[in-house]
Amino acid sequence: MRVLFQNRPDVFKNAGGDTVQMLKTREYLQKEGIQVDVSTELKPNLDKYDIVHLFNTTRIAETYMQALNAKKQKRLIVISSIYWDMNEYEKWVRNELIPQLPPHSSSGESVKKLMKALFLRTKAQKIFRKLDNIRLMINDKRIFRKQYAVLHMADAILPNSYMEMEQIVKNFGISAEKCIIVPNAAEEKFAKASPKEFIDKYHIHDFILSVAAIGPRKNTHTLIRAASLEKLPLVLIGAYKEDEYMKLCRKEALRGKAMFLGKIDHESNLLASAYAAAKVHALVSWYETPGLSSLEAGLAGCNIVTTDRGATREYFDDLAWYCNPSDILSIREALRHAYNSPKSHELKAHILKNYTWEKAAKLTIKAYEKIY
Repeated sequence: MRVLFQNRPDVFKNAGGDTVQMLKTREYLQKEGIQVDVSTELKPNLDKYDIVHLFNTTRIAETYMQALNAKKQKRLIVISSIYWDMNEYEKWVRNELIPQLPPHSSSGESVKKLMKALFLRTKAQKIFRKLDNIRLMINDKRIFRKQYAVLHMADAILPNSYMEMEQIVKNFGISAEKCIIVPNAAEEKFAKASPKEFIDKYHIHDFILSVAAIGPRKNTHTLIRAASLEKLPLVLIGAYKEDEYMKLCRKEALRGKAMFLGKIDHESNLLASAYAAAKVHALVSWYETPGLSSLEAGLAGCNIVTTDRGATREYFDDLAWYCNPSDILSIREALRHAYNSPKSHELKAHILKNYTWEKAAKLTIKAYEKIY
């Protein structure tokens, strides 16, 4: 059996959770004797392959073209859907981040207010159209149609959780029998990480850590503010662009104890050391399934603060502190309790038992064998 993994063309340049999931799945499938290649082309020749395994339905345009190519060449299609209904996130962007226009009036003062509001609204729309591929078109019918087509073309769908599967079944009319749950995972090396390298380099320990790309979906600005209000040290590791959102984050960081370290290579010992040096890891995103960095941090011994949106409870049960991403008081309370609580080995043991890449690879093979 030969398998071709396909993902977005910039999957290595702008690496994210889907990059890690794809490469780690490949690594552990190969340990099980499955031949796996990776391609970011839209229309590769598939003569050598039995199965095309696609990743991601969020950035659907490229995935759609890759699926059509596989269908045209009569290859079996498997997709790791990495899907979540983004309605709530879209409403938050529209209602909270983009200024609303005042009621229309013909008075001179009202006209000035309207013109100012129009300027701010247009500026905000330009900013947030560029972020997270949101484009304020999450519910655009063209996107939905492509997601629908890809999921129906697939011979097997591999959601990361039961909640993700339920959304796919509900939103796209997919049969649950077509789905096999393959949970996200973390490498066991994080359980053996030492804090020494990170502490020696940055001279900080027992801080709140957040490993995630900086942006509105990850709710970074609100996290910085919450940590600042609680007077808790915060370290942010992740890619960012020097855009308007980053300016907001930097401005907020000046009020507290936040450090921006940029992106650290996922395979480096320094990242594992950062997890080991931290007291708490926080992802207060608008959704997570459940967040690879939360799993890695949990293995390294961090207390976990995570969003209550997405499939986080399915993974962490009562072993994490949950918060409402729209409520800064909820985030503050979760950070405070997690930071002031002793570390526990329960979460580490739970992750080692249930969420390793070896287990994920074996479930993936089970999906291949079901359709092959």
